[in-house]
Formats: sequence, structure tokens, C-alpha cells
Amino acid sequence: MIACFRQRWKTRGLLALGAVVLCFDCAAPPKQGGDYPDLGGRGRPLSPPELIDPTTIPTRDDIVAIHQFWPNVPWLSEADRVVGFRAPVYFVSGQTEKGAFVPGTIFVWVYTLERGPDRKTTRNLAHMWEFDESAALNYRVRKEAVAGYFYGFMLNWPPNVELEGRLIEIEFGYERRDKTVVTGAARRFRVPVSADYLPPTKKETP
Repeated sequence: MIACFRQRWKTRGLLALGAVVLCFDCAAPPKQGGDYPDLGGRGRPLSPPELIDPTTIPTRDDIVAIHQFWPNVPWLSEADRVVGFRAPVYFVSGQTEKGAFVPGTIFVWVYTLERGPDRKTTRNLAHMWEFDESAALNYRVRKEAVAGYFYGFMLNWPPNVELEGRLIEIEFGYERRDKTVVTGAARRFRVPVSADYLPPTKKETP
């Protein structure tokens, strides 16, 4: 049953990716009512998704899976330095098998990965975000994709968290009201390094 559900959602997730790209990685829509580009490959233009008021959409707590679709360039930058990341995230309802807005607590963890002398990799928590329903409200995307409703997270880690050049893992989680915690698949990244970056051990002291 679980395997069948995952396969069905995987198929729907691939279809939803087009809508995610529209939201996160595409050029601005054409001006003055022009046609949208033919992204479907069927000889007709695709219409933009209809905007919704995300505050009026009922929440669902029966979350059984979390899926995130990472953009080609997930990084947020300031002054040519990576300071965070972005990702559209679906919290999948067990009943509808689609993404839903949620009433519980959303977690986002960033870990650094270090390989020791024994060649074993250690995962250390670098930072954690925690959002209740109210705090996560501003991240609700105002469009419904094929795979349901989703959040567009754009998160900056604190200035004192040194992640440039580091191998990291990002993981999303959701705590339902019955205290069950559902987690998504962790994704590994190498954080880009800016041209003027100096590792912490080599930074000049005042």
C-alpha cells in the first residue's frame, strides 16, 4: 500500500514540477495579455494558474509524506555571498494524496557533514527553523499546482552560522497534532564559496 502511494505521488509530483518552475524559476509572464509559452509541448500555450487566497484554504493534519522540489540554483545570496536557500515544499495528505496547508509545526534542519579519520561521516546540526501555523502562513504559495497546495520557503541562516564551502544536508519535518513526526528525504549540497571567502581558521584578527 505504501509503495503504491509513493509511486502515485511520484507521478503526480513530476507533473507538479512544471507548476513549481513557473513559480520559482521562470521569466516574468508576457505583458499586455500575450500568450504564455507552450510548456506542454502540445502546440497550445499554457494559461497561468489562477491565484488563490491561501488564508481561506482549510488545513489538513493527516500528513504522511513531505516532498520538496529543489530549483537548479537553490541559493539565496547577499553581497555575492550565500546566506540561505529556497525550495517549494509539499506536505502530502493521506486522504487526498495531494499537498496541503498544515496546522501543526513545520521544522527545517540544516546539518553539516564531517568525515572523521575512520572515514565515517558525522552529521552535526548547524541550524533549525520551527514554524507554527501562524509563522508559516506567509510561506503559503498563492497558486494550486497539479499536486496540491505547497509552501515556498526562502530561509536565511543566522550570520554566525558558517556554511560556505561546507557539505550540508537539508531536511524538512512536520509534527502532527498527535505528535507523530513526518520527515522528508534529506538532500545534500555543497554550499558555494564567494571569491573573497576566507575559512574561519584563516580569517584576519583585528
